[in-house]
Amino acid sequence: RRYEPTISELRTAFDAQRPTLKPSTVQTLDHSLAVIDTAIAEARTALSADPSSGALADMLSLYYQRKVEFLKRATSMASSL
Repeated sequence: RRYEPTISELRTAFDAQRPTLKPSTVQTLDHSLAVIDTAIAEARTALSADPSSGALADMLSLYYQRKVEFLKRATSMASSL
C-alpha cells in the first residue's frame, strides 16, 4: 500500500502528458503498464493464497517498484518532448 500514493501521483502526471505523445507510443506504454498490472494482480492472488510467503511478498513489492520506475520514466519521457 505504500506505493499507491506515488503510483497515483505519477499516473496523474503521465495521463496529463499523454496528448504530447504519439498514439503509437501511448499504445506501447499502455500495454507495458497492463503487463505490470497483470503481474501485480497475479502476485497479489498468490500472496492471498499463501500469506506467509516472504518470497511472494518480495515479488509483489518488486512489481510495485517496477511500476513506479516505469511511470517515472514515462512521465520524464513525455515531459522532455
